[in-house]
Amino acid sequence: MLFNSMAFAVFLPIVFFLYWIIPHRYRWIVLLLSSCYFYMSWDPKYIVLIMFTTFVSYVSALALERHRDKKKRMLLLTLGSSLGVLFFFKYFNFAVGSIASLFRFFSI
Repeated sequence: MLFNSMAFAVFLPIVFFLYWIIPHRYRWIVLLLSSCYFYMSWDPKYIVLIMFTTFVSYVSALALERHRDKKKRMLLLTLGSSLGVLFFFKYFNFAVGSIASLFRFFSI
């Protein structure tokens, strides 16, 4: 589903309406489910990545709240895992191609 598609033009008002009629403490569920649906409409196999990063972020937030003395280490671990997934799936091919081009330029 693209932002400029008719499906999104129907999807957004439904989510917006549901968000405002649901009690405040349950609105996060509407946003989580609608986000998952939105990303799954593009390619359902990537829901595993989204659920992984959501789970890691949630567990890390709970751990950060519980163990304030180890806050820096947990934050770095969380950022490393989330940014690692982003780098691998979005920028890995570009980075490998750029490095290969650089090696070809220098005949390595």
